[in-house]
Amino acid sequence: MDPEFQVAVDIPHLRLTCNKEYVEILDGPPESNSYGKICKGLNLEYRSSSNVMTVKYSRQSDHPASSYEIIFFKNPQG
Repeated sequence: MDPEFQVAVDIPHLRLTCNKEYVEILDGPPESNSYGKICKGLNLEYRSSSNVMTVKYSRQSDHPASSYEIIFFKNPQG
C-alpha cells in the first residue's frame, strides 16, 4: 500500500472457538506489536500506524476452520 495511507481492518462479527482458534492483528509486518489474539467480538476495528498490517488466523489442526469476515480499507495518514 502507498506510504501515505494506513491500513484499517473491521471485523463485523467474530465468533471462534476460543480454546481452539483465534485471529491476531499486528501493527505492521509479522514481527510487529500485536493488538492481541481475539476469538469473539462485534464491530471490532483496528488501525495501523503505518501502511502495513498483518492478520493471522490460527487453529488447532484437529479443529475445523470457522468462517468469518474481515474488511480491509485504506485511510489517509494523519
